[in-house]
Amino acid sequence: MAGSNPVKVSFVNVKRQSGNGDRICFNVGRELYFYIYKAADLSKPITTRGYTKERSPTCHDFNPLTATAESVSLLVGFSAGQVQLIDPIKKETSKLSNEEVGSSLHCFEDILP
Repeated sequence: MAGSNPVKVSFVNVKRQSGNGDRICFNVGRELYFYIYKAADLSKPITTRGYTKERSPTCHDFNPLTATAESVSLLVGFSAGQVQLIDPIKKETSKLSNEEVGSSLHCFEDILP
């Protein structure tokens, strides 16, 4: 479909001893959603973030090496080339970075292993 926005999905396991540790993040258009995976009630996300038309999420990925039940690092790339590190569990957001970079994919290649 011409003009449609692709959906990106990221998974991480936070290794909980008392149950399901799988987490899922996906974007649809300008919205970013974060859920407990196997119990995903789509009407009850852990967190949802909305962005402007000028800055919508195009890619994202979790850092599985630092993921815990209390904190998950999620790197988000945007259509205008910026990147941002967020923690959807703690609901913390870092400052938007790399505003001068033209490609979100390029930013991920420099930051992620």
